[in-house]
Amino acid sequence: MFFGSLALDKAENAILAHTLKVGKKTFKKGRKLSSEDLSLLRGEKIETLICAKLEPGDIFEDDAADRITSLIIGENLRKGAASTGRTNIYADKKGLLNYEAKAVNNFNSINEAVTLGLVPSFQHVEKNQMIGTLKIIPFAISGGVMNEIEKFSSIHQPLFNLRPYAKKTAMLIQTQLTTTKASVLNSTAEVTSERLKMMDAVLIDEKRCNHSENELSSELYTAFAAKPDIILIAGASAIVDRRDVVPSAIQSVGGEIIHFGMPVDPGNLILLASFKGTPVVGIPGCARSPKLNGFDWVLWRLMADLEVKGEDLMNMGGGGLLKDIPSRPLPRGRVSRLER
Repeated sequence: MFFGSLALDKAENAILAHTLKVGKKTFKKGRKLSSEDLSLLRGEKIETLICAKLEPGDIFEDDAADRITSLIIGENLRKGAASTGRTNIYADKKGLLNYEAKAVNNFNSINEAVTLGLVPSFQHVEKNQMIGTLKIIPFAISGGVMNEIEKFSSIHQPLFNLRPYAKKTAMLIQTQLTTTKASVLNSTAEVTSERLKMMDAVLIDEKRCNHSENELSSELYTAFAAKPDIILIAGASAIVDRRDVVPSAIQSVGGEIIHFGMPVDPGNLILLASFKGTPVVGIPGCARSPKLNGFDWVLWRLMADLEVKGEDLMNMGGGGLLKDIPSRPLPRGRVSRLER
């Protein structure tokens, strides 16, 4: 592609590089110059213009953006019309955007002329939400660059997709101490139900028992018999060890502890377990609040039918420092002051 100063007699069908105002008429950047345009500009005594001009094999920015987006887009997503070298990408369903960051970085490293920006992987997105944009930086790319992208996309097909929520059912078990207020339990049940509704899931039942291994074990047996898709446990006291009440009760009924703790705050004290393939989550205290916390990151994946393993939790540290919750008994900032 040629880019530079052109005499008007050589600028027909060239692309104007910068917006130009001539009298009352404005020629916008990216305009394909016609013979009529050039006649008007000659009348204004303009002799040269900064333009781009496609050469054999070049692909105009809008055509390139449209073609490339078609090559890399995955399921449950749609592309908008290309304009000014940009194609926006939208979610066709509610769910999680899913991709490998390394693969996207490799795509963006093919050539500086082609860029792709996406919302973070495994982030909840709503139907019709814009989740990404592909932008061609210059006015055209070469056929060689397109060939490189086609080769890359044949290996990484698709580069990203959207995992819709599977409309699952859940049960909540809350343990209580003599000091536990009924209002706290009621609020937790309501917040949990609303959190599930966001993923088109349903809280089919909620049970309460004393904060003891025996009573919780009994409630777990009842919950397993109901066969929900997921079981959530909100302990009256935070889980602080794999041998604490909640994990001990899960193991006593034949459940398996997959992982305890995560590098996301709020949400550090989460417990991920399983009983014969049914996910069981000991939810952290911050999940009593509707504000975003590490439990959301885990729940989104489970509700989108994605397996969650210990290594998945351990890989959540990047970006894992979330906004602190005002109701937290000991906010992070206060801990720092106490340490001084």
